[in-house]
Amino acid sequence: MNNQIFRRRAETTNQTIKFFEGLLRSTNDGIVVTDTTNNIIVVNDAFCSLFECKWRDVIETNLFVWLEQLDGNGPEQWTRLANTVYREGFCHNEHFRKTAGSCVKYFSVNASLVQHMDSMERGIIISIWSDITTIKNAEMEQKKLKEQLYHSQKMESIGKLAGGIAHDFNNILMAIIGYADLLRMEAEKKGLSINSVQSIIQSSEKAAHLTKSLLAFSRKQLLHLKPENINDIIAGMSVITDGVINKNIEYTRKLTDKNISVMADSAQIEQIIINLVTNATDAMPAGGVLTISTDVTEIDDTFISKNGYGKHGKYALISVSDTGTGMDADIRERIFEPFFTTKEFGKGTGLGLSIVYGIVKQHEGFINVNSEPGRGTTVNIFLPLMASAEQKKTAQKETLVAPEKGAETILVAEDNNDTRNIIQEAFRIHGYNMITASDGEDAINKFKENMNDIDLLILDVKMPKKNGNEVFQEIKKMKNTIPVVFLTGFEDNVISKNIIQQEGVSFLQKPVLPTKLLTYVRNILNKNSP
Repeated sequence: MNNQIFRRRAETTNQTIKFFEGLLRSTNDGIVVTDTTNNIIVVNDAFCSLFECKWRDVIETNLFVWLEQLDGNGPEQWTRLANTVYREGFCHNEHFRKTAGSCVKYFSVNASLVQHMDSMERGIIISIWSDITTIKNAEMEQKKLKEQLYHSQKMESIGKLAGGIAHDFNNILMAIIGYADLLRMEAEKKGLSINSVQSIIQSSEKAAHLTKSLLAFSRKQLLHLKPENINDIIAGMSVITDGVINKNIEYTRKLTDKNISVMADSAQIEQIIINLVTNATDAMPAGGVLTISTDVTEIDDTFISKNGYGKHGKYALISVSDTGTGMDADIRERIFEPFFTTKEFGKGTGLGLSIVYGIVKQHEGFINVNSEPGRGTTVNIFLPLMASAEQKKTAQKETLVAPEKGAETILVAEDNNDTRNIIQEAFRIHGYNMITASDGEDAINKFKENMNDIDLLILDVKMPKKNGNEVFQEIKKMKNTIPVVFLTGFEDNVISKNIIQQEGVSFLQKPVLPTKLLTYVRNILNKNSP
């Protein structure tokens, strides 16, 4: 009888052992049982694989041997976990991380206490180790995408604010510059000193440069796009860059032999190079190496996945590198914000990189910065490569003649009273017949009344009732060959690119000196005269 009872108990025990052995083998989670001194008394293959070891190398070793392979202080973290288990009986979702080369694994550990039935000892701890690397990576990717979206929205909001301020400020500057220029004309007629008036104009032009910087950041600056070879632009800037770079800095250029033609405004590309070279020079007060390089690259799925932005295609790559002080993550996060600077007070406006950012975006390109403290900085700019190997067209530079009198009739449509009055007065005193309109509909009506007399249009792009483009399209139906000069505080979608490229269509960005406008208009009229 006793033998039968013993056999049944033995069979039950064997079945229980086989059950737990099957359980240990069947789960993908690592299971480890440790005693009060953290020695491993039970472990499954899944736990061993987490540490890339065999079962025989792990069993009966101390858990701390493996915990020391974890990032941070694994043994200390486990001790806190164990104390929680002994105090509360369990511990859930304690996270550990293990880095091996370029591979990073994340574990979530749940542990519980098994008390000794026949003693007052603390008992053993059963812990289950789940590999949550995939989940963790997905969470980090989602967080990264949220941060990129937030950054993009923040830059867009700042850009809209900057553009709005610049637009309003341009109208004010147009009045200051315009009236000052009229005073200068009057003073010159009477043989009076123009020094004070000239100072007003010069100060206003400095303020206008500031608004252009804000417009560049907000991507509202007027661009004159044409096929340009990036290498030619950089090579043609030698005198300028040599003047910016300190003598204790070694300057090298590594320009590709490949065709890197893009549709660009060469003046704005030059502005990008100057700003980046200036920043790089300032980052190396004790000297170093500054390198400008170009190449052809391709933005693909890998690039877009890594950076969170981009558009498939081939790009001209411009890289400006220095061996200077570098930047930490906090500074890198803010470098494109207008007025943000790490330079001493009075030594920088904080607009250099924000201007670069705006110009690149306006060229439908992308920009990124690689930098670490003490390891220098590389700024990479990606500009869409032209689809065909179209040769660079040589731009015909306009030779502007000095302001001279005229007798033609000009229609000016401008909703800002000061700007309209300034233009009217400047042209009137130079002999022109002026017809003015305060909005788009008024302009069309005035043109209908004086169609045969009007020789040229000066139209503000943004006006009430009908914008400048709508006015121009209506007038073209009545007089197809009439030339037009659009005045704009900033670029927007009112004027399409195909209109910009039409014969007889010109643009000037506010604020503009009446003297310059007079010269510009005279030049157009001279070209159109028989």
